[in-house]
Amino acid sequence: MPHAEPPDHGATDDLDDTLGGRLSHARDSAGLTLEALARGMNMHSATIRYWEADRAAPSLASVRKLAALLGVSTLWLLTGDGEGPGHGCPETALLPLISRDFSRKLNRQRRGRV
Repeated sequence: MPHAEPPDHGATDDLDDTLGGRLSHARDSAGLTLEALARGMNMHSATIRYWEADRAAPSLASVRKLAALLGVSTLWLLTGDGEGPGHGCPETALLPLISRDFSRKLNRQRRGRV
């Protein structure tokens, strides 16, 4: 019977070696879908997908907004240093406020008000 290799727990670290990998990891950790993050960023989900695949890079302003939405530090998204997912980053406090604001805007749009 063939011997199965144990899972490589370091493989996740490899994903965090790029901005796209860290972005994808932070989005997953925040429990957000690609579409939800794209709505929060007010852009197409294809743009976020390109960023996560390292096929394009976000502007610094977009990185700052991503960090606030995902509850990580801007430094962590850019370099991997600093406060990543689950570190209780101070920017995390903005997430419920931003989510509530997006929900209100979506409800207004559904009712035909802007």
